[in-house]
Amino acid sequence: MGRDELDTLYRQLRAHGADEVLDALFALRRLVPDLDEQQRAEAAAAVATLFYLDVQDRPEMATVVDQAIRILHSMGPELIPLHLEEMRGSDFKALFCFARVLALFGAEAVAPIIDACAGSDDAHLLVGGIYALTKIRDRSILQGLDLVLRLSEHSDSEVRDTAIRALGKFVERFGDDLDSQAGARAYGRLLAASFDPLPSIRAKAVRGLGKMAAAGMLDPEQKTEVGQRLDQVLGQSSEMGWDQAFIVRREAAEAAEHLAD
Repeated sequence: MGRDELDTLYRQLRAHGADEVLDALFALRRLVPDLDEQQRAEAAAAVATLFYLDVQDRPEMATVVDQAIRILHSMGPELIPLHLEEMRGSDFKALFCFARVLALFGAEAVAPIIDACAGSDDAHLLVGGIYALTKIRDRSILQGLDLVLRLSEHSDSEVRDTAIRALGKFVERFGDDLDSQAGARAYGRLLAASFDPLPSIRAKAVRGLGKMAAAGMLDPEQKTEVGQRLDQVLGQSSEMGWDQAFIVRREAAEAAEHLAD
């Protein structure tokens, strides 16, 4: 593929107008089968710069970002390691776009995501990788349960938040596939996280406990423990006070309904 043709398309990707950028993206997509390995990686990096567009300020560019995600997926799973590497140090707009790309690969992306996250302490990579796992609707994501459990105790609050959310997703979608030991570990972490200093994490933990109750995954002792915790959150226990965060109380009220079923 000619250098001049590619450079022209890369310049066009920097255009201000959505239509011109889309034209460049569609042209690149047509060229993908003819790109060698180095050219494909270079093209992927150029397309990924569109993930940094602020579609809140420029809503007309939302279609551009969506097409960029599809085009990176079309470039094949060989670039999964590149997408994971790009997550490091990216902003959250780009981070979740890379996660959407990875999720499109489905089960094929699970092992690379787990391996990359297990060997890193980069908060952006961990958040993006775990978020991507939750968007993959295949039971192979359960291979990442140990990783998610470990990250649910991470010192970085965004990592903890994402991991606790992931635990809830794992339980909701694949609770029947968890053995008793794995279920007990998930329960223990969700219950502990319901005391986290951050309301967003407490809310997700309480929601996860509600999902376990709804799925029939709690034994009588666990049901009692969860009921007591929900009473504390809702101010219905013998202890003074309640959880001051409305979002946590709202999740607790819904979880209590599942517990009563």
